[in-house]
Amino acid sequence: MSERPVAEPVLFDAVIYPNPPISRNGFILVVGGFAVLSGAIGLATFLAGAWPVIGFLGLDVLALALGFAVVRRRARAFEAVHLVRERLTIRRVDHRGRSAEWRLLPYFTRVELDQPAGHLSLVRVRDHTTRVHIGAFLTPRERAELAQALRTALGSTKTLMPL
Repeated sequence: MSERPVAEPVLFDAVIYPNPPISRNGFILVVGGFAVLSGAIGLATFLAGAWPVIGFLGLDVLALALGFAVVRRRARAFEAVHLVRERLTIRRVDHRGRSAEWRLLPYFTRVELDQPAGHLSLVRVRDHTTRVHIGAFLTPRERAELAQALRTALGSTKTLMPL
């Protein structure tokens, strides 16, 4: 009989995503509604003899659709924070799929957040060699909640350390 390795208990595990700008159905509704409105205006200007306006109205619809598509694509980025007793792992994946990973020692790790948490404040996680900012796309309230939850989880690792 072979022994299975004992999995370390997970003390904190979070995946942080940016808030999506609009759902797929919302995207279709907004761009479709804008296209219908632009089409009606274009028809009215065509009938009034200003037919070149139609092309510009089409460009407006195209620009709106491309803008929403870019923002939706950027919303695919995420940050994963995983804490077990021996290590804190932070993994950041951008909208293109490129990733970076940091490993910190929980016993020496500190979580900092500007007080009061404002729009430009970031959650800073650092140990003696590494410093990482997380949660840049969260609201100030969500950043404060993340910082507090991570502090609490890191505090539990300090009580688990052998003497």
